[in-house]
Amino acid sequence: MDDVLEITGSVTLDEVEAFRPGSILSVKLVDPGGEVLAATASVIDELPATFALHADPAQVARPDRLFLWALLRDGDTGWGTLELARVTDDHPAIVLSRVPSGGAQ
Repeated sequence: MDDVLEITGSVTLDEVEAFRPGSILSVKLVDPGGEVLAATASVIDELPATFALHADPAQVARPDRLFLWALLRDGDTGWGTLELARVTDDHPAIVLSRVPSGGAQ
């Protein structure tokens, strides 16, 4: 039996001073075609915030071509990945940027 594929990393904001504890962090692991392979959401109280995603390796056709999407939401305000972040062999650190109003839904 294959082990579960684990992707860990961290996120922070390009506007750290705007962060408020109790924000919701959502992170998705996607393949090159945009298929979501794993996802998580959690309330975070500090930055940088860490995450862990777990996927079935049988569903990952190209482990060398995986990407991360992330969104941190505080009410109607959101910060996210403006482009998908490539998964690296090490612990990826993602810096989120403010998304336009309505993007945090």
